[in-house]
Amino acid sequence: MAPAHHGAPYHAVDALLESRGVYGSQLPKWRARRLAEARLPDLPFERYRALETMASFDQARPEAWVEEVVVLCRALSLRAEI
Repeated sequence: MAPAHHGAPYHAVDALLESRGVYGSQLPKWRARRLAEARLPDLPFERYRALETMASFDQARPEAWVEEVVVLCRALSLRAEI
């Protein structure tokens, strides 16, 4: 399993932050703090925290959580300005 600071969800969050002028993706340790301080309407901190902690994960239906993450990543990638 990849460390918590790797993977598509975190790349999508970093891309959104950086497209809004909130830099620091090379320091994943501070991602949550940067997101909280940025107060982005595209990704409220509470939604990010639920993703980070896998709050909606159900062992009986892990595919539901995976689908939720994929949908979120797609939405964030569309909102990140290049």
